[in-house]
Amino acid sequence: MIKNAAVAPALQPDKFYTGKEIAALLSVHVTTLYAWMRAGKFPLPQRIGPRTVRWTGRQVIDYLSDNLPW
Repeated sequence: MIKNAAVAPALQPDKFYTGKEIAALLSVHVTTLYAWMRAGKFPLPQRIGPRTVRWTGRQVIDYLSDNLPW
């Protein structure tokens, strides 16, 4: 599922990240990221504006720590 497990140290917990940034960190396409969200396998982003959503680094760090096999 995740090709690059060493991304958590690169994430800052209080910073906001775009879908494109998160997809690049996880080495997947943005479409895959949204498919994971629809399937309940990835956290939903926070709405920070009328047409803007972002993930916090903490959301992604928590996801990785809960879903990595080791």
